[in-house]
Amino acid sequence: MTAAVLLLFTAALSVVAAFVSVTVVAALALGTRRLGVLAPAARARVLLAAAVAPALAGLTCAAAVLADIEFFGCHAHHCRARHAGAPPSLLVLVLAIAALVRVGGALVQAARNARRSALVCRFLRTAGQQQEPNVLPLEEPQAFVVGLLRPRVYVSRGLVGAHAEADLEVVMAHEHAHVRRRDPLRRLLASVALAFHVPGIAGWLERHIVRAQEMAADADAARAVHDAPRVAEALVRMARLRVRRPALVAWLGDHLEARVQALLDGAPGSDRPGSSTLVAAAAVALALGIAAAEPIHWGAETLFRLLAG
Repeated sequence: MTAAVLLLFTAALSVVAAFVSVTVVAALALGTRRLGVLAPAARARVLLAAAVAPALAGLTCAAAVLADIEFFGCHAHHCRARHAGAPPSLLVLVLAIAALVRVGGALVQAARNARRSALVCRFLRTAGQQQEPNVLPLEEPQAFVVGLLRPRVYVSRGLVGAHAEADLEVVMAHEHAHVRRRDPLRRLLASVALAFHVPGIAGWLERHIVRAQEMAADADAARAVHDAPRVAEALVRMARLRVRRPALVAWLGDHLEARVQALLDGAPGSDRPGSSTLVAAAAVALALGIAAAEPIHWGAETLFRLLAG
């Protein structure tokens, strides 16, 4: 493909992604009540699927168009020959460059975060005790998960020594829930997928994904200690300490009131759809897109003509 065709193709995919982004957030807004009855873990999965939706839609459209060109003959369109010699319009340039900068920046940042995580893991393995939990020689009360493929829980000596065993058990149960769910890796993948969303929508989705993941970890902690009010009380005690110890912000986050209320309400909610269901739905959507390569390519051609002016 020539540079002009690639720029036009990129601009068209950015339009598709923006349309899906707006559609997704509208669907979530209309389904707020239905989303609210889900268990936090299921809510986090649905929100993560919503984050991935524009990227998946773009991939499906790209795969369908390329399949029509390379494998199905592209007899009706001949789009490469039609657009190869035409200079890209200003609109195409703006859309394509904005999309490339945004997605490229997200990929670079994700690579940096992954490298930083690996370096921190290597350092902490030498600084912490080789036992479970890994205790770091820090006086600030802290607890956090580090690592993407093999995440581990670390706590500070200040947290172990300054708090009651009951609160420490709650904190550890919460952090181990993040480990089981691979939340650091999910957040990293979400940060790349969110680059395909409209910027304001991306920020809104990111906040809600983090909130749902924290609530899911709270719910797992409540099941582990068999006492949801006890987890809520630990959150409140940590919040009081947070005023004097800002390091606790990493554990508490910015959703304390909602997290405490969810624990006290005690309603488990539905844990469906599961991860396998969402992955299967994505695979079916991709397969249907390939099967509908001809009409998708026709729609892409219409969008190409609109963008090219």
